[in-house]
Amino acid sequence: MGYNSFIAERLSQVGEVYNFGLVDDETAGRQAGEYFNAHNVDIIFAHSATYFTSSTVLPVHQICKAPAVWLNLQPTLTVIGDSLEMIAQGGGPKMTPEDIPLDDPEVFQMISAGETDGVFQLEGAGMRSFLTNMKTANFEDIIAAISLYRPGPMDSIPRFIAGKQNPSSVKYAHPMLEPILKVTYGCLVYQEQVMQMVRDMAGYSMGRSDLVRRAMAKKKHDVMSKEKEIFIHGKVEPDGTISVPGAVRNGVSEEIANQLFEEMTAFASYAFNKPHAAGYAVVALQTGCSSAIIPRNSWPPP
Repeated sequence: MGYNSFIAERLSQVGEVYNFGLVDDETAGRQAGEYFNAHNVDIIFAHSATYFTSSTVLPVHQICKAPAVWLNLQPTLTVIGDSLEMIAQGGGPKMTPEDIPLDDPEVFQMISAGETDGVFQLEGAGMRSFLTNMKTANFEDIIAAISLYRPGPMDSIPRFIAGKQNPSSVKYAHPMLEPILKVTYGCLVYQEQVMQMVRDMAGYSMGRSDLVRRAMAKKKHDVMSKEKEIFIHGKVEPDGTISVPGAVRNGVSEEIANQLFEEMTAFASYAFNKPHAAGYAVVALQTGCSSAIIPRNSWPPP
């Protein structure tokens, strides 16, 4: 089922039908949002592995005011399904996508060699070059690659590769950063790392750290100006209670705290959250495993 018929079917369930015509996915999504807002339609999107939809029941004006990306995974998921069927027909086991291993060494060898034709998110020439230099070896590497290969974080790719090849060369501006950034060789890669930095270094709560992440991502400069001062020097309530200790109270110099906040702000405008990248990485490895397994002449794999 294409996007146009999918949207029309969902609208028909609430008594509204609209023909979006034959348009590309992005345009269909934009037209759907404009139509929903104009008609004040409340709609329930069914959660499906085939469609990038919402399983939460919300008034559409709340959903569509925010920018949305409609990601059509149907062709990719169809390829995975057809590949699994071919494996079963060739004498291999009957598998679902969830049965595909995410730790097959042959798949990582294939990806590290830049042989990523048909591999979700990893086909571009620049990404192939990155993966070849990076020498991907595990699922975590694929998550990092997908997160780094985008404007902003891309600047950290040379440092990431150097750190991966020689972990002893990684330097941290403050010892508190090592447990946060060790997994990414001293580089900021995920939004969650920003949240952990403000919590561990300045004493932010979980909720406040997420507010900082959102303000950074949306480039709310007025909010960030206030948060910078709180991150560095903390926040004292009128009754004298310290609600946020701040980095300086926790033993971080003002110079380093200022430097780190500027780095976090520049990074967070473009950063992925890790679950987002992990979801992409799962599909990437599923398509990669399909490409690696099918050409094998025998089953089980050697």
